[in-house]
Amino acid sequence: MHLTLIEQFQRYELDPVVRQRLRDALKRGTNGTRLRDEFDFNRFNVLLDFEQGTVVIEDDLDVSPAGRVEIPIAEFERLLDEPVQT
Repeated sequence: MHLTLIEQFQRYELDPVVRQRLRDALKRGTNGTRLRDEFDFNRFNVLLDFEQGTVVIEDDLDVSPAGRVEIPIAEFERLLDEPVQT
């Protein structure tokens, strides 16, 4: 089975600590404290762009266009609340 980039991000990167760091950053951004926030995790990089209302997830192991996805912040917030599929 081939996993999408988002599924790989959820499975391989989203442990409880990473989820909390991203939730905290989302709170800061939605409160107007920050315009952008960037995270470099083990395999994935995450850019929260509060001005554009988007999140960019990049896979360090895949530099092709398939290794990058941009989604709305609201969708990313839902993704953080989903249980990881094993």
